[in-house]
Amino acid sequence: MQRLLLILFLAFSSFNSFADEVHFKTNDNATIFAEFHKRGTHAILLAHGAIFNKQSWGKFEQQLLGNNYTVL
Repeated sequence: MQRLLLILFLAFSSFNSFADEVHFKTNDNATIFAEFHKRGTHAILLAHGAIFNKQSWGKFEQQLLGNNYTVL
């Protein structure tokens, strides 16, 4: 039961509530927006393209955050 509560807590609380929105200007003047989840000392960059978006990483992102990774 405790494990289920932990999973639910991570799924609902860490997805957006602790994220900072950041943006980067590229050389060709495009602006890239991202969510930055600051956690531990190891960081992972989750990139997407084509038909995917930031929500495509869903469960994997939550697993990384649950294991104390910083995620962009």
